[in-house]
Amino acid sequence: MVYVIILITIVYLFIRFVLTGTLNFNYSGLEILSYLLFSPIIEELFFRGFLQRELKRKNFFSKLIIKNKYLFISNANIFVSLLFGLSHLIYNNIIHSVLVIIPSLILGMIYDKYENVIMCILLHAFFNLNIFIG
Repeated sequence: MVYVIILITIVYLFIRFVLTGTLNFNYSGLEILSYLLFSPIIEELFFRGFLQRELKRKNFFSKLIIKNKYLFISNANIFVSLLFGLSHLIYNNIIHSVLVIIPSLILGMIYDKYENVIMCILLHAFFNLNIFIG
């Protein structure tokens, strides 16, 4: 599972780089802390640790839409991932907001399987490394 996540991350970062076409490393220390520490903690505690957990308690949202050995996506995960994408429209363009839905679905699958928000926070910080590409 870890190898699949790393592969998906590399593909995601490559697509992000292709769409933006630039490298930009002009970030302050506070911005780096924000992207790699504060944002992942705050967003994951709210979207996974609170919202997805509470939605899973509801009968409709606890059902799995896709279920096989490697891929399982719940209604709660899809709903939270769409809200997560929409929340990124505040500071980002539509392409970025749509692209963050993909890692959000992955984080949601990890939360559904392990119910561990710490794993989601760490992986979210890893995903946020793409901010420094483009």
